[in-house]
Amino acid sequence: MNVEILKNAGIDYDHAVKRFMGKASIYEKVLGDFLNDTALDRALVAFDAGDTQGLFSCAHEIKGVSGNMDITRLYDATCELVELLRGGKFSDDALKAAFLSFQSAYMNAKMAVWEAMQE
Repeated sequence: MNVEILKNAGIDYDHAVKRFMGKASIYEKVLGDFLNDTALDRALVAFDAGDTQGLFSCAHEIKGVSGNMDITRLYDATCELVELLRGGKFSDDALKAAFLSFQSAYMNAKMAVWEAMQE
């Protein structure tokens, strides 16, 4: 696994391995499992349907996953979306901007993990 690709994408590999009790192989397996995650698909459906509760649920799930895996940029973008939704008062433009930031961070994280695993 190319750790530099992960680090450049805002994934704190070293901290995450410590969180996984020093077991890099287990962390790398969990990162691989992230490639099969479907939460973004569910979030897109909820966003397109205007289902803010469904979107909140998906975003909250990804917040936990990205936080536990030290996918920092995704975690930060997801926190912004979760907090906006939690507040309940937001404009359509604010929601769209937060969602697009979240979506971009999610896709960038997945791409980085995929690329790092090719090395």
